[in-house]
Parts: sequence; structure tokens; C-alpha cells
Amino acid sequence: MSELQAPKKPKQGRGRLAAVAPAPKVEEVPKNLAEADAERIVDMSFKVPEPFRRDYKMVATAHGMSMVALLREGFELWKEKNGIAD
Repeated sequence: MSELQAPKKPKQGRGRLAAVAPAPKVEEVPKNLAEADAERIVDMSFKVPEPFRRDYKMVATAHGMSMVALLREGFELWKEKNGIAD
């Protein structure tokens, strides 16, 4: 049988920088930020204790809501309670 060998270490680059898109001009930045897509869906990853998740899911299901809909409604109520305007 032949012996297994450790994989070879990748070779280091020769000081070359990867191609990077040029930074936007200063006057374009505020416009660029204002054009964020309000309807784009993104992930929110956070961990909660299993009993909380189970209870949260049961409450959402019992009221015919998705967990996301319950999160959104709860967040809107919290903002209203704490005087935070949109």
C-alpha cells in the first residue's frame, strides 16, 4: 500500500492585488445609499433558546401568521410603544 501524504500548501501570491471595482465618487454615495431596495428580502440570523422558538412558532401558527409576520407586527408595536417614528 502507498502512504497517504498531507495536502500541499497553496502557493503564496506574488504581491498582486485582486481586481477591485473603483470606489464611487463622494457625490454619488448619498444617492447610492438612498436607492436601497426596500423590498429586497435579506437573512437575519440570530439564535434563541429552543423553548422560546417553540412557543413563538406555536403562537404564530395559532393566529394563522408566519413567524416573519409576527416579528414584523411585534417590532412595529414595540416602536410605537417607545415613540420611534418611521
